[in-house]
Amino acid sequence: MVCYDFRQGYASATLALNALQELITPPSGTIVFSPAAQIYSIKPEKSKKSVLIKLALGIFLLRMGGMASIYIFNQINTDNATESYKQGDTLLQLQRYEDALAVYQKVVNIKPNHFQ
Repeated sequence: MVCYDFRQGYASATLALNALQELITPPSGTIVFSPAAQIYSIKPEKSKKSVLIKLALGIFLLRMGGMASIYIFNQINTDNATESYKQGDTLLQLQRYEDALAVYQKVVNIKPNHFQ
């Protein structure tokens, strides 16, 4: 058993049990608590201006997120259309005309105004 630090040990088990007993038994004296100070709960008034600012900020962030997602979607479609167009060119060079035509139709479906 150790006292307060691992380098300080109790000399015997009896001393360790006595220390534990002191921790378990409550002190015999009276404990005096001072009365709690009255705490006033101060709630700041929310002004209409701060609510409007938060609302405007929320709308702005939603709009920016929507525009970013549209941009990303268009970028992905452009990349897919470009890669599909290249695949169609390869199929055309391999003289697989029906497959090339199917891929070119897929490009037109992905991005109707895509041209190269």
